[in-house]
Amino acid sequence: IELLEKNGASCMVHDPFVIDASVQLSPLDRAVEGADLIVIITGHSAFRKLDPAELGKSVSQRKILDTRNILDTAAWREAGWAVSVLGNGKGFVKGD
Repeated sequence: IELLEKNGASCMVHDPFVIDASVQLSPLDRAVEGADLIVIITGHSAFRKLDPAELGKSVSQRKILDTRNILDTAAWREAGWAVSVLGNGKGFVKGD
């Protein structure tokens, strides 16, 4: 996060299970509001249950990077998201 911010990115962090964090945490709705990209970096069950259609109402761009391969990529793409799964070699694949 520090590296991203040093290079001009604005970052918001949400983790439903962390209480004492080294970075400022935000509620999910605030963390995704106006986001250009969402990055999933943990395999929490709470992230697996996210509703792509509902989340899409809050973001600026429907782009998500799943670094844990936990999302139902077909459902996210069907909801209009460009989804990239780290390590699958496909890059961002746009939904219909």
